[in-house]
Amino acid sequence: MEVSFKSYKSKLLLYSILLILLTLLSLSTPATRLIYPFLAILVVTVLFFILVIYILIRKLKWNSISKHILYFLVVIILSLTLQLLITRYQIKDTEKCGDELVIALNNYYEKNKRFPYDMRELIPAFTNKIPKSKMGLHLEEFHYTHKQNQSFNLSFEVDSFIRHYNTGQSNQWFSDN
Repeated sequence: MEVSFKSYKSKLLLYSILLILLTLLSLSTPATRLIYPFLAILVVTVLFFILVIYILIRKLKWNSISKHILYFLVVIILSLTLQLLITRYQIKDTEKCGDELVIALNNYYEKNKRFPYDMRELIPAFTNKIPKSKMGLHLEEFHYTHKQNQSFNLSFEVDSFIRHYNTGQSNQWFSDN
């Protein structure tokens, strides 16, 4: 009994580490944040069909291979779910940081009748530091451009094809997907 419990604990640890690694990998860059869900769905589908075929061939007998395939399917589905939840949280947190920048940019405009050429002009009068995007595992700067001192565009990447932006005209973030 003790041997099987140790074996169970080591397998649980192995699958937990796999879950953490897959989730971290999926969040690391904008490209992996985009590609991972598609790959996960593909792998889950393939493994599910392998599991079904294997069970049918073995006449519904569960053995260690079918259990490992099932565990792996659960890990991938959990990882995908975690990735989606974490990305949603990161978007909201980044928008909140961006809102602080929008306020600072608008205050700068009210005082100087123009938008700054560079966001560093906001320091120290309008903000103590320029917040960074919370997307991914490393912090990136917001992308800032101004248009003839009449408006600005503040944005951050969600993944390789989706960018959230705020033009300062309203207190709203938009997505260009």
